[in-house]
Amino acid sequence: MAKSKKSNDIHRVERSEFNPRSNQQVRLKREVYLKKQEKEGLQTFGEALANEFIYKQLESRQFEDPFVDSYRDLQAIGQYLPIQPTYNPNLIRKIPQENNILNQCIEAMVQNIEGTGHTLEYIGPMEDDKTPDDQAGAEAERLRIEAFLSAPNEQYSFEELRRRFRRDKETFGYAFLEIVRDDAGIINTLYHIPAHSVRETAYDPELVDVSYKLIRGNRTEDIKRRKRFRRFVQEDALRAKFIYFKEFGDNRIINLETGRVDNATPVSLRATEILMISDYKPGSLYGYPRWINQLPSILGSRESEVVNMEFFKDNAIPALALLVSGGCLSTDAVDAISDKFTRGRGRGRMNEILIIEATGDAEAATPTGQIPVPRLEMKPMTGERQTDALFQEYGIQCQQNIRSAFRLPPLVLGLSNDYSHATAEASMTVCESQVFAPERQDFDELVNKQLIGDGTNAPRFWRFKSNPVKIVDKNDIAKNIDTLEKVGALTPNVAIGLANQLFGLKIPTIEYAWADYPYSLTIELIKKGQEIIDLEGLITAFKTLTETNPKTPAENQAAESINKMTNKLQLAGSV
Repeated sequence: MAKSKKSNDIHRVERSEFNPRSNQQVRLKREVYLKKQEKEGLQTFGEALANEFIYKQLESRQFEDPFVDSYRDLQAIGQYLPIQPTYNPNLIRKIPQENNILNQCIEAMVQNIEGTGHTLEYIGPMEDDKTPDDQAGAEAERLRIEAFLSAPNEQYSFEELRRRFRRDKETFGYAFLEIVRDDAGIINTLYHIPAHSVRETAYDPELVDVSYKLIRGNRTEDIKRRKRFRRFVQEDALRAKFIYFKEFGDNRIINLETGRVDNATPVSLRATEILMISDYKPGSLYGYPRWINQLPSILGSRESEVVNMEFFKDNAIPALALLVSGGCLSTDAVDAISDKFTRGRGRGRMNEILIIEATGDAEAATPTGQIPVPRLEMKPMTGERQTDALFQEYGIQCQQNIRSAFRLPPLVLGLSNDYSHATAEASMTVCESQVFAPERQDFDELVNKQLIGDGTNAPRFWRFKSNPVKIVDKNDIAKNIDTLEKVGALTPNVAIGLANQLFGLKIPTIEYAWADYPYSLTIELIKKGQEIIDLEGLITAFKTLTETNPKTPAENQAAESINKMTNKLQLAGSV
């Protein structure tokens, strides 16, 4: 039996922050770097402007790209240095935390795409792989796949792995999975790697011979080709060096510290594989998030909220103004007024009397020496205060713009209270078919073609399939079950399958043959006292029943239905 690699073969760096630097160092290094990028033509004006805009808008300046000193010159060949992403991932990852709707959109995608669970769907053996041991092979394959998916690694479940993968993909536009194989080359462990910590390198100049099996229709074909591979790089901030990974499918032995092909590399220093998943974006090596075109709305809504917060926190307009003419207040009077309106609390001060002493202005005395009596006027200022937050319409429009990037209805984000059952069902149905289901199908293809193979073949008997979002109503369920029963499509095992799927139950199927016969016809035969054992017995029972002399219209109708079903069963038996 092939032994799995030890845990020290997993060369990942799990950390949430890179070493921060001072704002002054970041600013100076960034200015030098952007000038170099512009001079060498490695970054377009729009991309540089967008990255600079992000830098100015975010409150923190500590998220400098840790690879800034290591990005390769695109003209240099043979150096395993990282290639710069279109947008700085360490800035991108902070944006959802500072916006009032973006993180909710990402979490809605995570839950509705990756949080629905999965099933294994039986597809039978390939046409050219049928053997007498198919039944035993199907059971063995099912157990192997279920065991693998139940514990992809020692840290978290497959469902959590999917959620991490989706959260990265919706945040950055791409995601990474680390693949660990045993000595026989079979995938036995999967890990998530934080997308912001990984960079790609250029393709190797040399071609590598690879072979794999491709499923085409109901047949598998052996494909051989020559292919170029790239490396992936992760910075180890603790040890101040790079860690290299192989691209998925690269069967060469690569040193994780140097990135070079070296067959003499000990097992403890051999690089594991990385599988990168990203949507195709023209002109971008990494891809970018689907919301990047709404960056002005994302950052603008943040700024408007900061303005409102500062306004309410500072509260620059006082509640009351005391106007004094012809004199001035004493120091004691000023302190008493301040104490009354700022420190006075509780029922005990409810009926207190505020005494204000003012002295006249001696310079305004008459020739006879009489000083005018000062005049006091209290003027409320509450009417001058802002009664509500600013930019309300702007904020709503920004939320709509951001939602449009994900094509999400307000319902899944909890933003609407005016949905009826009909409109909610229609909204979720459209969102499921246009947004969630296509993403699940892409992930299912990834799992079936690249992750659950046994190292030499694609799965022969089973297919991984993500469960859809359940959009059902109890009245619709009852109506559909009644329709299935009337057309003879409802069997006991079909009913059990529906109950398990709709209500999350785990009722085992009935192994007797009659459990796969139409429910209504089986009940009718039992009423007539017929014994049902197998298909031949069912056909014989049908013929016996129809040869009797029905006396009622209901029995006539039942006999006609039984004749039709008998013909279908005979046809199925001949096939």
